[in-house]
Amino acid sequence: WLNYKTGIEIDEKDIEENVAASLQLTNGEKHGAILDTRGKEVSITDKAMKYGPSENVLKYRIATAYLATSLSGKLFDNFFMKSYKPKINNRLFADQQEALRWLRTIVKR
Repeated sequence: WLNYKTGIEIDEKDIEENVAASLQLTNGEKHGAILDTRGKEVSITDKAMKYGPSENVLKYRIATAYLATSLSGKLFDNFFMKSYKPKINNRLFADQQEALRWLRTIVKR
């Protein structure tokens, strides 16, 4: 669960650090992720946008649930999923319980 701070800009290094942290938390196992930007202003560099769906990021990720409630957050997440087409299951949610239910149907342990 990645709960972003407001007013940040995500770059490629941030994504690399997040991937390393998730691998530590999951002992290197494949996992799902929730990226939570609800109520926050978050931006991302072009380099990070291209790096996000790369094999380096996705080889351990099974699915990603994006949590967004603002119009800008929803538009951004939809743009990312449609433009960069990550090769894993992705879905946008406003409700965290719905996101968790969906993620649990895909990530089964």
